[in-house]
Amino acid sequence: MAERDLKSERKNESQINSGPFVGREGEVIELKNFLNVLYPRNRVVRVSGPRGSGKSTLLTYLHENVIPKMGSNCVSTLVRISPNDPEGSHNKQNRLHIKSHPTKDVKEYRGLNTLLDFLASQYKIDFDFNLVLPERIDSIVKYIGSHRDTRFVLIIDGGFNSRKEIENMIKKSFFGNLLTLENFYLIISEEGRPRTWPNIYVNEGIRLKLEPFKKPELEDQVKKLGIPTINGDKLQTIHDIGKGYPIFTDILAKAKDPLSKETLVKCIYRLFSELPYNKNEKNRIFDHLKALSVFDTFGEAEVRALFPKANAREEINKLWRTGLISWKDGGYKIDPSLKAILDLYMDMYDPTVLLILGKAIEHLKKLSSEKEIIDRFKRKYEEKIKALIDRYDRLRKDKSTH
Repeated sequence: MAERDLKSERKNESQINSGPFVGREGEVIELKNFLNVLYPRNRVVRVSGPRGSGKSTLLTYLHENVIPKMGSNCVSTLVRISPNDPEGSHNKQNRLHIKSHPTKDVKEYRGLNTLLDFLASQYKIDFDFNLVLPERIDSIVKYIGSHRDTRFVLIIDGGFNSRKEIENMIKKSFFGNLLTLENFYLIISEEGRPRTWPNIYVNEGIRLKLEPFKKPELEDQVKKLGIPTINGDKLQTIHDIGKGYPIFTDILAKAKDPLSKETLVKCIYRLFSELPYNKNEKNRIFDHLKALSVFDTFGEAEVRALFPKANAREEINKLWRTGLISWKDGGYKIDPSLKAILDLYMDMYDPTVLLILGKAIEHLKKLSSEKEIIDRFKRKYEEKIKALIDRYDRLRKDKSTH
């Protein structure tokens, strides 16, 4: 069933001011309105947006600053799934970290068991040591179902890291059983294209998409970060580079030169911070993504064109596991938060940019010349080729004058 957008009447409410939280006041009001409805038909919200759009900040703020003010009859648990966070709970406000291992096999249902133990501790449920997994789940479900005057909110934040863990929860009917209860609510973060989950309640969840910040919101973010006031020209530069994604604002605002090579690399590696790879692997991913960024969409053929010795399928799989690319319009696209900065880096600082553009142009010309290509696709190839040639000519001219 098609997903619906979360739309509600945005009531007049004072501006939210708490640390660096900024620019998502409307989304907070919508989520509050959602949680204030007793026994709604749909009790799942899927908060989506590219890496760096502020999903974690919004969900943390909701859990720590909004829900606690809604009264004792609304309680929440925030679960953060990440390859870098330590296993175990935080010592404040019902927060749990589950360490994910997206690049290797781990014991099945480890994350689910960790969550069940934490919820049992939070709700003061005594688990019998001998209980099997379905019985442990049933204990949580019965507890929540027996407290109908309380709204229980489970917030899961982990983006690309959480898919396997969440699927395990669904496979063992954890979500399925809880979501039949009218006093249980699930809020989950997602990146890239909307996913299909093996549960109708989650698939029909209301979608709340985070858009990039506009300049006034960026300016407000800079102020709340405690960074000295910046002039309009620098603010415009920050917006042009980061395209309004709040994850870059502190780096760009503090930099003496936001367009320096060092600053752009810092922004790129900020997005790499969640990747469960060592420095060499991250550098390799950087090399591949910056080269593939010359294509608006790419697949195995484009990987082979730029990296003839690489196993194209393995490289695509590795890039897909980073959560920084997603399938759209017949190919893989790099997250817009990363793509804009990669384009800048390539044009300004990568010495191989003309070579890579040349290979890309040659590859697209070869595809366009194939007899099987129908006219509609041939025109698209011609448009792509022209754009790459224009970029090639501009850069060659710029480099020849320096």
